[in-house]
Amino acid sequence: MKKRIALSGKMTTGKSTLSQVLVEQMDFQIVSIGTTIKKTSTLLIDNPPLLFQYLKQMVKENHNAQELFFSLLTAYNNGFSHSEWTKNTEGELIKNQSFRDLLQVVATTGRNLLGENVWCEFAKNEAFLILENDIPVIIDDLRIPSEKQLFEKNDFHIIRLDIEKEEQLRRIYNLYGEIDEELLNHPTETALDDACFDLRIDTTHLTVKEVSEQLTHFITIKDKNIVI
Repeated sequence: MKKRIALSGKMTTGKSTLSQVLVEQMDFQIVSIGTTIKKTSTLLIDNPPLLFQYLKQMVKENHNAQELFFSLLTAYNNGFSHSEWTKNTEGELIKNQSFRDLLQVVATTGRNLLGENVWCEFAKNEAFLILENDIPVIIDDLRIPSEKQLFEKNDFHIIRLDIEKEEQLRRIYNLYGEIDEELLNHPTETALDDACFDLRIDTTHLTVKEVSEQLTHFITIKDKNIVI
């Protein structure tokens, strides 16, 4: 099998939970598009020299890596050099307002310099570094067509988790205590509704175990090169 899975799905369909099941049961490693922005931001705060090495791994052309590095460093020095950063007991930066603002600046700076898909490219490149060690990879947050197309071109199986609207609203309310209709209708929630996928699983009435069984069956079938 290609050992490459990418998940798409609306809020509360269980993408993160299912990804964690694959980590525990099949030794997958999770790569998130959003996490690449967080990693870049964290290195910018904690270790700029290591950030430069990371950018050189992620960006093909060395001059682009250098330009991105110095642009990020300039943005940080101009707007965040006096910000306070707090870490949790695991040593991870806590998402206070300064960190949220920095995430936005880092994300925008990268897109302005290297295009809208820059962080998706980062996730792809991180995935291939993992695959070189024969470790299976799952991308847990495909949201828009260009992201789906990029991973399809790189031989990932694209899996869609679906959910009925009423059940989604129930789960959202149970989790957050309120429902943000604007967020539910955002393009990142709706852009892939009518796309084609290698496998679609309706999670509405399924337990996590039942969803994971369907996906692991799909992976096993593909591993044996059986056409389904």
